[in-house]
Amino acid sequence: MRAMAVLLLAAASFAADGTFTGKWSSSRNDASGEIRLKLNPPVEVTFSLNGQQVKTSVATFKTQPGAEEFEIDYDFSLEGYKLRSSLKGVVKGEKMTGQYTTKSLEDSSSVDGGNFEATSK
Repeated sequence: MRAMAVLLLAAASFAADGTFTGKWSSSRNDASGEIRLKLNPPVEVTFSLNGQQVKTSVATFKTQPGAEEFEIDYDFSLEGYKLRSSLKGVVKGEKMTGQYTTKSLEDSSSVDGGNFEATSK
């Protein structure tokens, strides 16, 4: 219960409803798309690739109460591969920026990496 209270306080320090929408882009290829992050519980991440929404399952969400920085790990499947992306971002007012890395859950090999930016709804 205490962990949930800390999570609620941390998420409250972000945007009013904790939802940010924006764009992501790979630094390894020409892939890009939309991204939506909801930082208030339940924490959610959705993104698009080639115009298709990709469903994810949040594995971890880390932040400190009052902190602007956060980390989210989330899992998803794509073309038969099980993957995990790790986002590291900073929220300043209504703007969010950060980087992501994606690896295979089967062998931990690096798959992708890049940047994202979003604004509060």
